[in-house]
Order: sequence, then structure tokens, then C-alpha cells
Amino acid sequence: MKAPSQKLPWKEITRELSFEVELVTPQFGGGSQARSVDLGQWLRPSAVRGALRFWWRGLATSNDIKALAASEASLFGSATRAGGFGPGRVSTVVQCKPLSDKDLEDCSFEQGNALNGAYFPASLPTARLLWPGATAQISIRASGIDSDTWDTVCNAIAAFVVFGGSGARTRRAAGAIVFRTENDAAKLGVPWERPEFERWIMRFATQAKVDLDMFSLSRTDAVYLTRSSSPKGIQAQTEILSAWREIRQDRDHPWGWKGASQWGRTRWPEADARRLIRKTFAVWADGTTHEPSARNGGRAPRSHLGLPIGFKFKDDQLPGHTHPTRGALKSPEPPRTELVPVAGVDRDRYASPVLLAVARCKVGHIGVIWVTSSLLAASDSVRFLDSQQTLSPGPWSATRERLTNQLSKNDALKRLHPDRE
Repeated sequence: MKAPSQKLPWKEITRELSFEVELVTPQFGGGSQARSVDLGQWLRPSAVRGALRFWWRGLATSNDIKALAASEASLFGSATRAGGFGPGRVSTVVQCKPLSDKDLEDCSFEQGNALNGAYFPASLPTARLLWPGATAQISIRASGIDSDTWDTVCNAIAAFVVFGGSGARTRRAAGAIVFRTENDAAKLGVPWERPEFERWIMRFATQAKVDLDMFSLSRTDAVYLTRSSSPKGIQAQTEILSAWREIRQDRDHPWGWKGASQWGRTRWPEADARRLIRKTFAVWADGTTHEPSARNGGRAPRSHLGLPIGFKFKDDQLPGHTHPTRGALKSPEPPRTELVPVAGVDRDRYASPVLLAVARCKVGHIGVIWVTSSLLAASDSVRFLDSQQTLSPGPWSATRERLTNQLSKNDALKRLHPDRE
């Protein structure tokens, strides 16, 4: 970090920072065209600026929304009349090492691979992923801001590199970037030894809580790290995605399963709520049924984990379809649809409060699962696209307990406890 001259007032000081990053998990998209990678600029300056804005807001400690918006516009610019047209005081330059087609691979993970939980949108239709190993140098320059404000910018930069990424699906650790070296991490005060790294993470989890309707690390409920480190980032990503798959599915399956045909029925209630609304459920010739439980009607607690949610029952084929062991399908499951917020709710999409990331320290790559509080209220409503009947997400506390109980049972994960718990 360039040391400013002590002879100048802070309003005339230019502060600069430069460091290198490396891509450690496959990147989906990130180019100027949707679903494509820009081989000449795999990490775009506009994407970095947008990420810094997001993480600066996510680390903010103010509950004054107007003051927060004004500060954000001053630092990162604004395109709205309310924010005051013009660029911000923070500028970004990204220099990427040139790439070629040989750095891309088709998204073709085998059935049962936990990575499908992050990259399944890339498989319909198939998109090419940028494979780990790409590098870039990021240079940040800020003028006319005091040292305290510069510290907030540096915190946002550190959070972006440690918890964020490039391209799409970064909340599932896709396109994860890391500091290339210990020296690069030290420039932003990120520890390289694991014990100090864990304490550094908990600084963000224990800061004063922000009550604004936005993503904030101040609303941390729990943080989990993989107990062991991995030599490759994609291995750490697979480990945390495996844990996340267990939560999203919440159903019994045999050890070493290799496909959906070996899953049991989910314990989440939304599938039964769907069956009850459509008044149909799978019935096979041998008498096997998926008759729904009436107690699951109108319930959608999984809404807290992100909306919309796609619903595709395996046995939604027309009657007469034959199962290898159950015989002919006499009655089908409901057709494909999505679970969405009802009209009138002030959001048409809702990002998951659970963030997955891959970080690097001295011992290797570490998977991170960060659980923040849901922004959905128990009084909010959701519905299936083909129905006007509403469902309730219920209280976040119930979904959070279910979530953290499952994560805490996973021997591969270590829970970090915020001091305020």
C-alpha cells in the first residue's frame, strides 16, 4: 500500500493498492455475453467494481440508509439522479494473463457429482467453464478519502477476494478467487496462518448488527469451515457443496449413491404442499405411492434459502410410464414449476442467505459456509407459478435450526461461534 504524504490534507491524497489473484474453482460466464467467458479479460473491471460495492455495503455498520447510500455513491459512483450522477472516488484496473480455448472445458460433471449443485445452470444448454489457474493483477486507486474510509474500502476488497468470485453462481463458490501469495494477502491484512485466519473471519461475524433489508455479514448466525484443507480449490468446493446438497435435499440415500433413483423422499414439506395443491401424486402398479401428508399443506420453509426454487418431480411422466421395479405409473406427480414470491412482495427474487466460498491460507484451500439471517418474514407469502394458493415460509428460526443442526452433524465441518451467541 502506498504511504500518503504527511504534508498533504487527506482530501488531496491518492491511495493505491495492487495485488494478484488466482482462480481456484471453475468459472461460469463472467464475459460481456451471457454464459460465456471473455478469454482476453476473464475478470472484468466492471465486475470487480460491482463486487466491491456489494461487499462494502455488506460490511457497513450504519443503519442510516440515506447516509449509507450517499457514502456508497461517493465511493463507487452513481447513475441515478438521487445519488448524483458521476463516477466515484474509487477506480479499478484489472490486468489478466491471456487465455485460450484450451483453458475452457464443457460443463459435463457426472451424475451424483456435488459440483452440479453450483453449475447445473451451465448444463442447460451446455456452457464452457473456465478451468482454475487463471491469474490477474488488480489495482485499486482512491482519491480524496480519509484513512478511516480507505479502511472500509480495503475491508471490502479483502472480503471480495476471500468470500466472493467472478462470473455467475459465486454464492456457491463458483469462480472463486484467492490471493496468489502470502504477501498479496498481507497487503490487505488477511492472515496466512489458519488460526489467525479464523479469528479474522469472526471480526465480520461479531460486528454491530445492521437491521436494513439487505445482505449483511453483521447478521451472521453461524460460520462453518472444512476441518481439513485441500491442495486444490475445487476439492474444497466439492466438500462444502456435498454438505449443501444434504441440506437442500434432506432425504435418505444409500452410501455411494450414483443417481436420483436411489434417493428416498425429501423431508422438506414443499413437495407435499405441491401435491396437495395439484391433487395428484405418484402411484405405481405395485401399490407404491407418494401420498402427501396433510400436515405439510401450505408450508414452504425452504423459501428462506433462496427464491425462486425450481420443482421437477422425477415421476411427473404421463400415466403408463413403466418403472423398472414398481411397474406402470398409474398416477403422475405434479408438473414442473417454480416457487416464487407472491405479487406485491417487494422482491421478485431473493438471494440465499447462505454463502459458500473457497479461501486460501498457508495450509491450503478451505471451504467456507456462511449462514446469515433470512430477509423473508414469517408473514411473507410464496406460491407456485401455476397456482394462486399461497404458502408460508414460517419463521426463519425454525429453518435456521434445521440448517445448523444438519451442518453441525457433519464431521467434515468445524463451526465457528460468534461471541454474541
